[in-house]
Amino acid sequence: MSYRCAEGTARAPSQRGVALITVMLVFVLATLMATQMLRTGYLALRRTGNLIDSTQARYYALGAEELGRQLLAEDAKSAPVGQNTDNLKERWASAKLQFEFEDGQLELHIEDLAGRFNVNGLVDRSGKAIPREVARFARLLRELDIDPAFAEAAADWVDADGSTTRGGGETSAYGQMVFPNAPMVDPSEMRSLPGLDAAGWRRLGPFLAAIPTGTRLNVNTAAPEVLLVYAETVVRPADMERFVLSRDQQPIRDAADPRLGTVFGGAASVLDVRSDFFMLQVHAQYRGRNSRFETRVRRDPRKGNTTILGRSDASRI
Repeated sequence: MSYRCAEGTARAPSQRGVALITVMLVFVLATLMATQMLRTGYLALRRTGNLIDSTQARYYALGAEELGRQLLAEDAKSAPVGQNTDNLKERWASAKLQFEFEDGQLELHIEDLAGRFNVNGLVDRSGKAIPREVARFARLLRELDIDPAFAEAAADWVDADGSTTRGGGETSAYGQMVFPNAPMVDPSEMRSLPGLDAAGWRRLGPFLAAIPTGTRLNVNTAAPEVLLVYAETVVRPADMERFVLSRDQQPIRDAADPRLGTVFGGAASVLDVRSDFFMLQVHAQYRGRNSRFETRVRRDPRKGNTTILGRSDASRI
């Protein structure tokens, strides 16, 4: 009896130790599971919150885009019949419209695409390269320290045939590269041309547009660098800057303005004082989330309403 009692007494502490360790393991596992559940729930809430904020920022950007379209429509409708011009003194052309609201802000900038060099204008309506326009583009490239040979390459890109501007097949001239032989949808397509590096594109991109062939350059909104390539009597940048200063102070109202003939000579026939194509640059920020748009629109010259041609969404979530 005494042996059995001693044996039972000896086993009891060991069993209690095992039970305690088991309880501790269960507690640790439960704690780990609870922590993981809380962490997972917290991350899910954060992701949901970020998604909601990003969506809200996008809606604000869309609202700013609609505001830009309304500004363009109102500008067209408010102009007297036969006196519709587009210049940098108008409300839509403000350097940048900014709006602040709780937890965020909006920025809207409208740019006249007819004030840029139109890469699709390198060819006529039949798709044949226009040597005069190719030469003007080459001049713009030289002004920006870019190889002027890209002018011919760009013309080969948008013309309707499979030959280079100097004769021969495009495939042999540009290796295995296949040109679409169609108008560009966006001037950034030029980045596919061999030899045009990122630095060159950063200099060139802001001066280019890809709008329908035959669209005239708006002399009231074009940058001096673009106007200079159309000038036939003024060849110095300083002289062009004086013309731009005069234009900004007193916008050109019609083709009869003597300043056009004085500066551009015969090239004045390819210039205009109004525009149908614009780009809306929108940036919305809400609670640290950003939404950026570049929207290309076409405005009806008679009704004033705008049609979206394309939108590049550079949102960062």
